[in-house]
Amino acid sequence: MNNGIRKSNMSGRVLRQLSSITPIAILLSACGGEGADQAPAVIDAETVIADVAVVDVETGQLRAGRNIFLAGGEIAAIEPSASSLAPGDAEIIDGTGRYLIPGLADMHGHISTPDALPLYLAAGVTTVRDMWGEAPTLKLRDDIAAGRVLGPQMVVAGRVIDGAPPVNAVMEAVSDPEDADAIVKAQVEAGYDLVKIYSHMSREVFDAVMEAAQKYDIEVSGHVPTDVPIEHAIKSGMKTSEHALAIIGAFLQSDEAPGLDLYVLYSDVRKFLSRIGRGETSLGDHIDEGRIEGLARLSAEHEHWYVPTLFAIRNFSSNPSSPATIDPKWHRSVPLSIRAQWEASWRQRAALYPMGLRRAEDQVQEVRIKALRAIHEAGGRILVGTDAPVPGVYWGGAVIEEIRAFGDAGFSNREVLYAATREAANYLGKAGKAGEVIVGAEADLVLLEANPLEDLAALHEVAGIVRGGQWLSRAELDNMLDDLARRYDQEEALLSSDPLFAEGSGRPADFISESKGAVRVALKADDNARSISFAVKESEADEWFAGQIEFGEGETIYRSQAGGPIAAIRRKGEGLTIHWEGAREQQVDDTDAAIILTNTPVDILTVEQLNIALGREQEARSVMVWRCGARLDCDGVVPMCMSLVDLGAGRLDSGVLSRQMQLQACSEQESARFSYWVSAGGSSWRASVSSGNPLQMDSGKGVTNWRRIR
Repeated sequence: MNNGIRKSNMSGRVLRQLSSITPIAILLSACGGEGADQAPAVIDAETVIADVAVVDVETGQLRAGRNIFLAGGEIAAIEPSASSLAPGDAEIIDGTGRYLIPGLADMHGHISTPDALPLYLAAGVTTVRDMWGEAPTLKLRDDIAAGRVLGPQMVVAGRVIDGAPPVNAVMEAVSDPEDADAIVKAQVEAGYDLVKIYSHMSREVFDAVMEAAQKYDIEVSGHVPTDVPIEHAIKSGMKTSEHALAIIGAFLQSDEAPGLDLYVLYSDVRKFLSRIGRGETSLGDHIDEGRIEGLARLSAEHEHWYVPTLFAIRNFSSNPSSPATIDPKWHRSVPLSIRAQWEASWRQRAALYPMGLRRAEDQVQEVRIKALRAIHEAGGRILVGTDAPVPGVYWGGAVIEEIRAFGDAGFSNREVLYAATREAANYLGKAGKAGEVIVGAEADLVLLEANPLEDLAALHEVAGIVRGGQWLSRAELDNMLDDLARRYDQEEALLSSDPLFAEGSGRPADFISESKGAVRVALKADDNARSISFAVKESEADEWFAGQIEFGEGETIYRSQAGGPIAAIRRKGEGLTIHWEGAREQQVDDTDAAIILTNTPVDILTVEQLNIALGREQEARSVMVWRCGARLDCDGVVPMCMSLVDLGAGRLDSGVLSRQMQLQACSEQESARFSYWVSAGGSSWRASVSSGNPLQMDSGKGVTNWRRIR
């Protein structure tokens, strides 16, 4: 079983294999101590972690001086180091002075790119529950399971199901309970592991979703909807509740707000919390803490887990993530697009989260934590999750910070280690097979340089991990992070040299395509003028080409910033006149419009402006098209009649809700086309293109994916 993991190039503290002794067994440690008067047992294994201290996350005890034998992706045996032997061809890892724990689990993450996987592994995270999956997420899960991709085990939720209107436009909106069965069935048939629901779902739809989930035998987890009491959700069989949001509603006694969750979404909650933040009222006057015990008992009686994401929830508090909280260890290996989203969030925080609201959220979170401790003490179940990569929450590294946040909230080191390992296995139905260092369990392990029972900061000192039975040293983990950092540095260097746009050109967005190069584009659109500024650096080019497209009343002008106008398209009677650079003029009749394409994201904004000018109709319109390339080199280019159609809403191959525009050759004998899709989550095409949402282009030779960098 290789799980896509290479044999490590062992060095340093790894004991050299004694190949000259094979097939005779080798002694793993000096004689003496426990079992010294017994004949050593020969144990077959592929890998052995020798003379290590095993951390028992259930009892909080250490089992020192143990040899851990790994074979077939499982723990084959655990024996005293003084009395156990292995074949001479086994890979032997020196555990002397080190501590072994089960692999950590992030039970609320979002793997938006395979680049997240090395960050998880480097932090000792060997299991991730992805709480918003699409088709590519399922493929990634399956590729990891088949050993084609190196990464943590994945459990994947389907596209989020919400009420109408949904919190996010790209969610699956359900207002009619009768639609729930088909939607749940579709997610089951697609292969998702669980259904995730969200905050705007009505109680009637919630009940219908739970009924369908029971029918098709699939878990329902997520946000407890605002209209659904948490007690009802638990009794109905909802398996996990995320962020501990709904807890507060069980104790709230106020007519001013239906709950105190997600104040960024609800004006009445914002008003209520603002009053608390200003000191006009006290949260204690509106909370019946005597009801905490009842919720704790109910939680313990039912198989329901809480995933509080304490570290992520800080973003709503008076101590949020910020540029000052950047961790260089992880930050350099985070995609530039994620960094850009974080930076935008930090810029907007003052407006979105005024300090008064954040101080009130501090008080709300104190009550949530008090309730979580009561739930835990009553026998209720709690899991570790991060919501990565929300701002400042790193894939992998945030799991360690979440564990430490549990410690700050009053949980013992053993309790939180249990929540991050053994309890995750309980939730996954893998008790006895995962989340423990015991015989027969999956060989997903973390070797630490220090004892986490004494100090949770030891979790930062990862000497190496075992994933699916295969060892990855610290050096190998660091190399994976270094590879990511180098790639992102190269992308940043490529874009750092692009020309600056004139002041007032609009907010730029940067894109990279591995096959096409890099593009910076900005749209200025106001009552006086509309223009697109752009700079393109093709894959083989040494310099940038900068240009501008100006849209006026009845004309469009294409300019090179260096050489002036290249083409001017003007309406003339029933037709169009094209004035080319060098005074050449061309008459085009029997067409609604004309356009020059660059085969880059510039075309998305250009076609959208054309669509606006033509009235955004979904019926086909005739357009004469010159496909001149990124440098607007139209010499010798033969124009083509194409038909413009706004196909409206649809879904990308990834499942993301999108809008699609298409230019198709007018003649059935021609196969040329130009299509593009951008996320429909924004309020406008400009917002969608500059928001970092998915973008695909098909220029008739297959789909080209452009990644927004910032």
